[in-house]
Amino acid sequence: MRNLQAIIPGSRRLNRGKMSILSLGEVASSIGARYVLVCARRSGNPGSLEFYEVLDRGLRMTPPTIRIGSARLQREYGISRRRIRVRGEQVGILSSPESSNQRLAEALSKILGFPVIPSLEKLDNIKVYMRILSGDNFAPRITFFLRGNGVEEVGPSISISGVDWDVGQQQAR
Repeated sequence: MRNLQAIIPGSRRLNRGKMSILSLGEVASSIGARYVLVCARRSGNPGSLEFYEVLDRGLRMTPPTIRIGSARLQREYGISRRRIRVRGEQVGILSSPESSNQRLAEALSKILGFPVIPSLEKLDNIKVYMRILSGDNFAPRITFFLRGNGVEEVGPSISISGVDWDVGQQQAR
């Protein structure tokens, strides 16, 4: 998803095509990446977000794997991607310690390098933040907000159909 690359500082996007996980690991290692996020497809649509840790000799899958129910892209918010590019800026994850999504927030913080911020008042100089929203009437979702003159949801917004914590820790060689 191009939208994730636009909003995650320091990220790079690569069309994997038929590239093996091993080849992907070699590319990631050569550019000095710590983690790789693979957006796996299902029926031509984003199906899951898989995370891999870059090792000296390949990649190791690391929890969580996020199964995607649906995704709403930035263009569906009517917002120019140029307006919300956050290159060189810090992104935070807004999540209170008592949140039911705290485990997911902490895992994403480790992988993406975003600090977990307990309240909106403590965001300080952070312009863009991620929230993991959940409720009784809707599926949990990850979405991004832009602070400026007020707060505006800018996406992408990813509805979560499930989170797998037991991804096997297998190493791709």
